[in-house]
Amino acid sequence: MPPDARPWFFVSYSHIDAHDSHVKTFCERLNAEVLSMVEDEGPKVGFSDLQLNVGDDWAPELRHALQETRTLVCLYSPHYFKSEFCGKEFKIFHDRIQKVFPHKEENGECSPLILPVLLVREEFINLHPSVRHIHYKGDFPREYLSEGLRQILQRPMRPPIGEDLSAKFIDYFATTLVRNAKQHPLEPGAVARFSAVDSAFHSGAVGGVAPAQDGADEPAVAQFVFVAGNRNELAELRAELGPYGAGRGGEWRPYDSEGEDVRTIAERAAGLQKLDSEVLPLTPDLVELLHKAEDKRRITALVVDPWSVQLQSYRELMRKFDDAQDLRASAVLVPWNEGDSETAVMSKQLEATLHDVFNNFIYNRPYYFRNRIPDADALTHELSIVYNLHLKRQMSARPAVGKKMLTMPTLGAKDEAASILRSGLAQGLRIPAAAGLAVSRQLLNPGVL
Repeated sequence: MPPDARPWFFVSYSHIDAHDSHVKTFCERLNAEVLSMVEDEGPKVGFSDLQLNVGDDWAPELRHALQETRTLVCLYSPHYFKSEFCGKEFKIFHDRIQKVFPHKEENGECSPLILPVLLVREEFINLHPSVRHIHYKGDFPREYLSEGLRQILQRPMRPPIGEDLSAKFIDYFATTLVRNAKQHPLEPGAVARFSAVDSAFHSGAVGGVAPAQDGADEPAVAQFVFVAGNRNELAELRAELGPYGAGRGGEWRPYDSEGEDVRTIAERAAGLQKLDSEVLPLTPDLVELLHKAEDKRRITALVVDPWSVQLQSYRELMRKFDDAQDLRASAVLVPWNEGDSETAVMSKQLEATLHDVFNNFIYNRPYYFRNRIPDADALTHELSIVYNLHLKRQMSARPAVGKKMLTMPTLGAKDEAASILRSGLAQGLRIPAAAGLAVSRQLLNPGVL
């Protein structure tokens, strides 16, 4: 391949994040910006496997791109450092740097060839030791550093002056990328087969980081399901479509069309509890996925848009969930925008549908049904309540040595009910009235629940 045809950048990202439309948007805009700065003939100056088509022999394509690329762009997210494949991509590129600049790399001087991007805010990301020497705080808009890339792509304009934050970020990032690539020219290098490469994030193969020992703690995981339709689906129900995105689920902004999306709020709540987070897709096999999550001893929170369950497809899927009464590590949370005039007018119908759809869940597990949550802070708080109740009731069953896992309840029903009530009150948490009645009923009659 001629030198001027080598990729200027390779985008490394977790495939869990591939479902986020903002990843594709960023790749496309970065490609266009870099193309405008270099002399290469288009249309592509960067590589991501988003551009591969179904049926492509992707492994050779990836290997070739990693052999040739001048820089590595890493999309940091809660999922990135858990991805073995991302760890392999990082290891391959890092080894290329070491071979060309062995002494400079030891001092971190060539880390500018690895350019991180915070997909979400920093506090949600548990950096692996092998990347902590790599600088990621440049002269970016303060909103990017505090909120992450996803947020500035969602609401690019800075009030009140109307500055385009996303354009400012991508211009600065592309300028930095091209400058660093020119200042530290990296020659192509041979790449081993992926099966023969250790993940930098799992084997301790980079920077002298020791591999994890058997029995070492691993972070517990909170899983989310975002039950929310997209803009086109909701158009048949309501006039105000600002809170809904082009995609389903995590793009929904429950409290303000210019505010945080529900995924960002949920990941913040998990981060505050020192939990990693994952998003389950809203698919017809949801109940099966939830059973698999429980087999792995994971908490799952369903965050439900009361408008979306008015649609038949969402309503039927939630009824299947409600019929699966053996699911014991799930919670249902319903954000409720009190300032939305359409929600105020339709309040009774929205409530009635929720109680119809989740009838069994509300009766059997009322303390895990959190309804009419009024704002983002309250949603963060309610999610924290759910996590704390699960963690506290399962603490006695967690192994003393080994993986840090959430085990299924082993307490008797009476003890469990009392534990839930005590743990909530001890923390000063708000216990829903229905939950209080259910717990009181259980204390008096253990056979009720």
